[in-house]
Amino acid sequence: MDTETYPVDSRIAERWYVGDSNGRQKKWAFAFSAKKAWSDKVRSDVKGIVETKRGYTEIVFVTSRPARARDRLRIEDELKTKYGVPVTILDREWLIDRVFEHNHKDLAFEHLNAGNHDPTSVKLGPRDFERQQVLDEIDDRFTKLGDEIPDRTQAVSDTFEAASLSRRLEKPRHETEGRFLRAINFAKRYGANYQLLRAIYELAWTRFWWFDDVDGMLELYEDVEQIAFDTGLALHISKVCNLHQLIVGRVANGLASSTDV
Repeated sequence: MDTETYPVDSRIAERWYVGDSNGRQKKWAFAFSAKKAWSDKVRSDVKGIVETKRGYTEIVFVTSRPARARDRLRIEDELKTKYGVPVTILDREWLIDRVFEHNHKDLAFEHLNAGNHDPTSVKLGPRDFERQQVLDEIDDRFTKLGDEIPDRTQAVSDTFEAASLSRRLEKPRHETEGRFLRAINFAKRYGANYQLLRAIYELAWTRFWWFDDVDGMLELYEDVEQIAFDTGLALHISKVCNLHQLIVGRVANGLASSTDV
């Protein structure tokens, strides 16, 4: 696989990986981005790739941001019609699925420097051993996940359970948070509002208490508030109160000002 670097715009230099397949009969171009405005970025990247006139037969754009399926499909069709080259957009959920469902955590450790966790150094007690067994069973089910609606519905519960088990097992942050983000994505696509609320709330709670990440918790507070208040259920609104008390406690103890939160 050849590696080439091109300036995509005046501020950012992107690294594109170009691989030839089928005896060099086809040329694929890959572009990677972490920009929030991923839809604008894919359009500019595809334009830049096509304008090199290197005869690429397919373009793959990978974004670290979440992207709705209908938006990806619409933009893929738009770019193929405009430039005559098939474009595939892979988003954050795809990355998470490949790491966890396909058991590629070792690649994330080795090549992306995602944590320095050494599984061989962990000594599990009886309860954690049982939890790890359940987590392994859930991960195994994901490798066989079908496309039927009942399969996806069950996956909403399984993704949340896997994230909760990862937290209890004190897995590295990138793994636990990645599992909660996957649970949120599945709940958005295939679950009910209460399942989405549960996943977002537990991630906010985890960021605060497990990872001492106040700003990360605050990023999710408004999402919890909006979903909970829309239901009007006391059980759901109590989750807002729980997070709000964390904020009030920090202000009361002089750890933050009211303007900061």
